[in-house]
Amino acid sequence: MKPRFQYKTRCVHVVGSSPGAAVKSVVDLRPWYYDEHIYKWRHLVENYFAKIKEFRSIATRYEKTTASYEANWYLTATIIELR
Repeated sequence: MKPRFQYKTRCVHVVGSSPGAAVKSVVDLRPWYYDEHIYKWRHLVENYFAKIKEFRSIATRYEKTTASYEANWYLTATIIELR
């Protein structure tokens, strides 16, 4: 019976073997493909949410009404944009 392989990371792990046993393969030598345009926008969105989380009232949602919560989002976005 052939061993099965799982491609979890850049190393190939043999299923059923000890966790430290990794088999090197040609897969490690090839660079990963990624779409630079999508990655750029994803990075921008993640950084924006990190800046929003600096405002504690937004991160913990102190406001009781939806209207005041939405107004606080607009206020936070404006402050971030003006920095």
